Amino acid sequence: MPVIDMSTLKPIDEFGSRAWGEAVVECSIKMLEATSLPTSITWALTEDYTHPPARLMADDRKHSGYYLMVKDGKVSGGDGVHHLAFIVNGVKQVIDDLEDFGLPLLHRGNFPAAANAPGGKFAYLQGLDKLGVDIELLEFDG
Repeated sequence: MPVIDMSTLKPIDEFGSRAWGEAVVECSIKMLEATSLPTSITWALTEDYTHPPARLMADDRKHSGYYLMVKDGKVSGGDGVHHLAFIVNGVKQVIDDLEDFGLPLLHRGNFPAAANAPGGKFAYLQGLDKLGVDIELLEFDG
């Protein structure tokens, strides 16, 4: 039995609109939850349209886009941009600098190498109040 019956899908508003993004998130969550993800998975995706027309920015919407996150086997998502990721050298120093700037550390850890991608360190800092988005830092091994 398919997770989503494609014959029931109907066009939803304009690409990049809040309604379109919410529909993408709803369907994506259904598909990801159907996979019975292991609790060890941590994953995120943000899609942000950099120059949306004004008509997509109603109701003081700050970003035209959506995000999906998987943490501890739970899937979530919503309208807007959840975080921005930066590849850095010296993640500890960058964390210290951003904390001095007023962004509190939310979570940090290591990620393993996978396929042809190296492992490394990651950190999330709370930047929503000060910057409008949270910040992810990535430092790759090697």
